[in-house]
Parts: sequence; structure tokens; C-alpha cells
Amino acid sequence: MPTALNLEQLKSWFSDAEDSSFSSRAASERDRDYLDGNQLSSEEIAELTKRGQPVVVMNQIRRKINLMLGLELQRRTDPKGFAVQPSDQGGADAMTDALRFVVDNTNFDPIRSQVFENMMVEGFAGAEVIHTVRRGKVEVAINFYPWDRLFYDPHSRARDFSDARYVGSVVWKDAEEFANEAEIEEMAASHVSASETYDDRPHNNAFLSRDRKRVRLILMWYRHKGDWHWARFTGSKILDGGKSQYVDENGESVRSFVMQSLYVDRNNNRYGMVRDFISPQDEVNKRRSKALWQSTMRQTMGEEGAVKSVTKMKEEMAKADGHIVTQPDKNFEVLQVNDQVNAHLTLLQEAKGEISDMGAKAVLAGQAGESTSGRAVLARQQGGLVEVTSQFAALGEFSRNIHRHIWWMVKQTWTEERWIRVTDDKR
Repeated sequence: MPTALNLEQLKSWFSDAEDSSFSSRAASERDRDYLDGNQLSSEEIAELTKRGQPVVVMNQIRRKINLMLGLELQRRTDPKGFAVQPSDQGGADAMTDALRFVVDNTNFDPIRSQVFENMMVEGFAGAEVIHTVRRGKVEVAINFYPWDRLFYDPHSRARDFSDARYVGSVVWKDAEEFANEAEIEEMAASHVSASETYDDRPHNNAFLSRDRKRVRLILMWYRHKGDWHWARFTGSKILDGGKSQYVDENGESVRSFVMQSLYVDRNNNRYGMVRDFISPQDEVNKRRSKALWQSTMRQTMGEEGAVKSVTKMKEEMAKADGHIVTQPDKNFEVLQVNDQVNAHLTLLQEAKGEISDMGAKAVLAGQAGESTSGRAVLARQQGGLVEVTSQFAALGEFSRNIHRHIWWMVKQTWTEERWIRVTDDKR
């Protein structure tokens, strides 16, 4: 199937997307590392090991993100169609039944949660709404795409990427899945990446078979002369593509990718909620490490010759039952550093409190406040929800766009009468 644009143009757009987002993707990868508890550099770990000090990370970020993900689970609702005119109520009910059937049939709820987690951490993610044929019936399918498999037009500023001229994904497949083995070597050797973001996973693993060849495929949706087109290509050739077969309620072509970001900075970079936690989390770790170090160390001051051996004196000071012999008429004293330790502990508590006060708070889980009555807990929760409204509004925007694509797909592909499962059970 011919494509509207040639391979060089498509590759150029992908390179632009990759190059322009290099620093942004590096920051997002750092944000994921912090969520996973990898918050200290190799130099910091080496220094702590040299001191004989345990490597301690007080991961406050995971607790915050887990609270947000828990709230997402509690706030799930079923999609519902609404009639514009009273006479349209029958159609609205049919829409509701179809949407709920597809959402349940595609197991969309876990996909929604995965997208929300990527939005919270790296800043964006998405899903693909397409149709497939199963047992002779046309079904709607929803495929999740994590943030590190997606790329987008660097000029896009909208949180839902609605203004992007092109979006796409990077997919890795085994070379043996391709019929023409003569092209495998050329395709497998055509990978050129500016970073490791779009690399195959896992990478740098000594247990992986070196005989297993993998090929990177790029699926791109792009707007050309007012219509959406798609192309699937490698670094050496276009495999297939063409004009989008999907349309909206107005008959205009649409892409199958639905993407959503949480925040967009003035340079069009996407980022998530974790970004605000990085600085105070660093302070938590540093203050905790400093306080632990200074509470176990001792500073001394003395005249020249107050002790026979400074090295021996330090060894004794490091012991719980150490004893130091000083020379007569020579001044020697142990300096008190409790004020420094206390200062670090105070600032440590302030840093932890700063993280606690950002985003979702303990009140949303009913964990704070003196009164334990149901009414008081509910009032605190309602107040706490105000600060996280924008995050859930972005998730709601993604869900609505998915539901629209589902309905467009149903209207276009369900051309025969069919039975669907309808239930009023609440999950």
C-alpha cells in the first residue's frame, strides 16, 4: 500500500522527535529511577561505602505515587452516553451499553491505570484503539503504549497532543517473524538512536541469547493534506501504510493513537508529578546521611603533643569503649556537634513535610486529623481532593478520548446486529 510521504521524510520526523526530546527523556528516566529507589549516584554510594556507612534511601516518592494510584482505583466509573434531545435517549442507552461492553471486553481499566502511572512519573503515555477480527467477529482492541515507546511532534503543545502533526511508537520484534529473511540483516543493522530510551528491553543483559535477532519497527501516524495517514517502517524501508480508515462522527479521518500528558513546560517538554519531588527527596537523603555520619563521628581539639598518636586516638574514639591517654599539662577536648546533628534532623523533617504537603495528602486516605467521625473524615478528604483535581482532570480527558474512539470504531465496524453482555454490577 503506497504512503503519502517517502522514507526519508518519515525518518527525518522521527529523528527530530528523538533529538528534540533528548534532555526531557533523560529527566523522565531519572524520575523513574527515583520512584524505584535508585536515588544515589555511583560516586555517592562509593563514598558511603568508603566511610563504612550504610547506604540508606528514604523513598518518600513511592508513597506519594502509590496514594495517587490508589485514588485512581477508587475513582473509577463506567462510561455513559448522554442524549442531546429526549428523542435520542434510546441511542444514548445503546452507546452506553456498547462502551461498557468494549471497556470490559478490552480490560481497559488496567490500561488506564498504567497510563496514569506513566503520566505521574515520566509525564505521558497512551493507547491505541483499533479493530481486529476474532472468531469471525469484528472487535475493538485497546493496546497500551508506555511513554518510552512513544514519540511525538516536538512542536505540539496540547496535553492530549491534538495539535501534533505526527505521533508514533517504537516496537521491537524478532527477526524470524519476517517472511523475507534476505532483508533481516539490512533492517537489523539500520538502527541509529540518539539515546537508550527506545532501545530493546532488557538491554545489557549477559543472559540474553546473542543469536536472537531483533528488529526495530516504527509506527507513525501523520497528518497530510488534511487527512491522517500511517506508515510502518524500519531504518531501511517502508513495510506498509496508507490513509487512515478510521473516521469521527463528522466523517473526518482520525489516528488510532490516544496520548495524554500531565504537564507541559514552555519548551513543550512533558513531565509528571515526580519532578516536583526530586529536590526535596535529595535533601531528605542528604540530611539523613549527614545526621547519621555526624552522630557516629567525633571531632577533637588539642595542643601539639596532647596525645602520642593522632591515628591511635582516632581509632580509640571510634570504639564504643575506647580510652585515650593524654599528656600532662596539654589541653585536649572532644568537640560537641549535637547542634549540627539537630540542625540536619530539623531540616530533614522539613524536607519530608514538604513532600508530604505536595499533591495527594494523608487526609485523602483518612489518616490525618483529630476527629475520626465519618463526616469529619469525608470533609477532610473533599478538601484534600482540590489539590489533585488537575491530575485527575488530565486522566479524565484521556478516558473521554478513548471512549470517543471506541464509539467511532463501533459505529464504523459493527455493521451487523449482535448480542453484547450488559450488567449493572459495579466493580
